[in-house]
Amino acid sequence: MILNPENYTELYTELNFLKERMAIKGQIKLHSVKSEVFNGSVKNDSTIYLTDSLISSYYNDPLPFRYLLGHELVHINYGDFGKRIRSIASKTLYSNVKRAESLLIETRADMLSYKHNDFSFVEVKGVLTTLKKNEKGKEKSRTYKQGYPSRSLLIEVMSKFDDFSPEFIDYILEDFCTFQKVSKTTRKKISDLKEKFI
Repeated sequence: MILNPENYTELYTELNFLKERMAIKGQIKLHSVKSEVFNGSVKNDSTIYLTDSLISSYYNDPLPFRYLLGHELVHINYGDFGKRIRSIASKTLYSNVKRAESLLIETRADMLSYKHNDFSFVEVKGVLTTLKKNEKGKEKSRTYKQGYPSRSLLIEVMSKFDDFSPEFIDYILEDFCTFQKVSKTTRKKISDLKEKFI
């Protein structure tokens, strides 16, 4: 269901604020989908899909909504949708290189949402703790295989970094390669991904 801006003025105010912070042009509509899990997604550059549970939570605690909205706007800003992303996602089933690439795409969206929302570390830690509880605490053993960071990992890295920097990328890739027991040959291919993101 597309959310009418006249009926959801607060949500569109949040959207427009973040669009301006990220210098994103063009109209974007918010679309509600049914799920008990707080989540969002984009399939094109004009619609953000957010779960109805996340939207409802806004009126009690707006920070998880702002965080995930910012995350999806970063995906729009970098063109992280469509055929290219589907191709990467389909290969995360068997390729550590594609898992690492997906991991960088997702952590970039997380770090830049943190930055553009002007969250303090205490605020973002609270958001990530809420999301972790809502998702029933998926950890690295599961999320790395899907090419995603765990919420616990994000809390760890956000305590050390406040931007998507070369040092942040090195830290994430080293953690991924160590945890996944990546071979030296594959490690080199993963290290080469860094140039795509700097």
